[in-house]
Amino acid sequence: MVDGQIDDVGPATELREHPDETVTNFHHAILLPGFVNAHTPLGYSVFRGFLNNPGLSRWMLAFIGARRRLNTDDYTASAMLGAHGVCWFRDHHGG
Repeated sequence: MVDGQIDDVGPATELREHPDETVTNFHHAILLPGFVNAHTPLGYSVFRGFLNNPGLSRWMLAFIGARRRLNTDDYTASAMLGAHGVCWFRDHHGG
């Protein structure tokens, strides 16, 4: 890590080239860069798995009816669910 960003990757045995750097042992964790979701309807994350495989027309009709029952708190909770594990996103949901 240099200035809070990942500077080098690879097996730990190959990353010993930086003798002046502080070593932090995260034990068995994996250090990953942040994930970016550039196109997502976060307000609809709560519908993940909603009516699995009924066909597009049937699913869309059921989805539209269910979506109408969501309030602002529901959309907020759905967005928090959808943004979990992501450091940046572009929400294309207009609700």
